[in-house]
Amino acid sequence: MTFRDSKWKVVVVGLGKIGLGYDLANPEGGRYTHTGAFHHHSGFEVVCGVDPVHECRENFERFTGKPAFEDLQAISTIDRTDVLVLAVPPSQRFELVRQGLKFSPRLILMEKPLAASVEEGSRILSLCRQSGVGMFVNYCRRCDPTVIEIGNRIRSGAFGPFQSGHVCYSGGLANNASHFMDLILSWCGPPKAWGILGSDIRDHAATDPDMDFWFDWGGGRCVFQAVDARIFSMGQMELIFEKSMLRYEDFGRRIALYRVEKDPDFAGYRRLKGRPRLLPSHIALCQYNVVEHLYRHLTLGEPLVSTGETALQVLHYSERLKAGSLEE
Repeated sequence: MTFRDSKWKVVVVGLGKIGLGYDLANPEGGRYTHTGAFHHHSGFEVVCGVDPVHECRENFERFTGKPAFEDLQAISTIDRTDVLVLAVPPSQRFELVRQGLKFSPRLILMEKPLAASVEEGSRILSLCRQSGVGMFVNYCRRCDPTVIEIGNRIRSGAFGPFQSGHVCYSGGLANNASHFMDLILSWCGPPKAWGILGSDIRDHAATDPDMDFWFDWGGGRCVFQAVDARIFSMGQMELIFEKSMLRYEDFGRRIALYRVEKDPDFAGYRRLKGRPRLLPSHIALCQYNVVEHLYRHLTLGEPLVSTGETALQVLHYSERLKAGSLEE
């Protein structure tokens, strides 16, 4: 446990959409970005931002009242960095981790996916381990109180054994499908088998296709189906258990839990109750929940719920699927 009389110091590298842009578009809304969430948390102080784009730096300075620099090497006035945020494309991350470790951060908050490849992700983790620096990879739903409650109930057996599932996603295998892969891995553990069904939509990046694929745990299978984001964005999941059905809709804005009951009209049959229990949605505070979790980690020693190791596992599945491999 660490007691402090000052705030944890934060440097945000990458001031685009997730770095700051989403909160500029929603000034009265939730805490959707790294800068916005840290800026509004009483336990942290955002000391500067970094971005090569002049307009992004100007937006950051207006939003926070703190300076922004063109690159990490331009920073010379920061005496301490506790948290280094890297909200930059995967291809830039290894070099920025290498540069950022010179500031001796306690923790690096890395955007997902962890890296452009498993090999590079492993090199990043090795650098951080050698320097004694922790890493949180921004699979933000792991910090959502409702997602945590669901996971606890799945693992306790309250929903019964997993039977089947269906995920619809858009925006890239590593970029967006990985959120749902990470959730299911955190709830159900590693699958016993996986495979490719088809599809190769390129709605995000040439190197990050949307694919149809499946994970199987031996007693239940979840199918991931791609939707072209150029039509509309999609992020929803339906998981069926022996005693319940969970629907995670519209990226988490609506979460419904259906219970199983005896059919009132047909003896010997069971059905889902017509009216579900709606669980609280915390998506408007998605990044703030991450920041609160990091505060408890730094101040109270609470274990990180999304690490470089768990993110590397997700990257492993993404890479093998993209390569067309069905072998573990």
